[in-house]
Amino acid sequence: MIWDKSNVLTASLRSAIRGPRSFFERWHARANLPLARRFERKVIDACSDIWVTSEEENRRLCEEFKFDADVSVIPSAVAGSPRSVTLDANGPFVWMSSLSYTDNWIGLIELLQTIVDEGIDTLRVRVIGGGSSAAQRKELARFSFVDFYGFAEDLSASLQGARAGIVPVWTGAGVKLKTLTLINFGIPIIATECALEGIPAEAAYAVPTSAKDFVSVMVGYDSLKSETIAKNAQQIVDANLSSTAFEYRVTDAICRGDES
Repeated sequence: MIWDKSNVLTASLRSAIRGPRSFFERWHARANLPLARRFERKVIDACSDIWVTSEEENRRLCEEFKFDADVSVIPSAVAGSPRSVTLDANGPFVWMSSLSYTDNWIGLIELLQTIVDEGIDTLRVRVIGGGSSAAQRKELARFSFVDFYGFAEDLSASLQGARAGIVPVWTGAGVKLKTLTLINFGIPIIATECALEGIPAEAAYAVPTSAKDFVSVMVGYDSLKSETIAKNAQQIVDANLSSTAFEYRVTDAICRGDES
């Protein structure tokens, strides 16, 4: 039996307990931690192979549990061939993801507030994403430099004219499809180490270590330098994180399982 595991629940809940969450969210994570650990332990014991999305998730799994099952690292993938949109050296920085996911929202708001706190008035940010609440839309409206697009039926149209993509997510696990999608469209990215989990760091224009550092990179952004980085990033993703690479890894893992 194979467990295709997108996330090590126990490790993610520990992160939520320590992270910048509300009291209720931290309490909820703490209450669910023993249940998640019992569930994962039970399933691990029943499996002959486990698939995780990154080497980091493999490490988290091994740190949390001791088990005899094999682990195969099969990163998430972006479907389709590399695409392209028209970039604009004076355009907005584009944030794209689900607004209903707490880690995404925390990172976005921290970045926007840091832009305000630093007194920067030369940047624009385009926010693309579904799942927003009325409270979130009201919160975004207080930032005059934010253009809120909401859910996009056609990403290629909504990403046109971007200067670069920004992925300010500080907590979370696994390969981030938002990061892969921006790269696949040929958009240079500024991304945190967390946003680049399972993706080589050279795929990013820069890897900021704080919200203030993130804003500094945006202010000093060099569009000419970013063109080469974006093309190299597309090649990295196409070779290692495409649907073709994904199918190969799945087939290889199944064949190895049959042999054992």
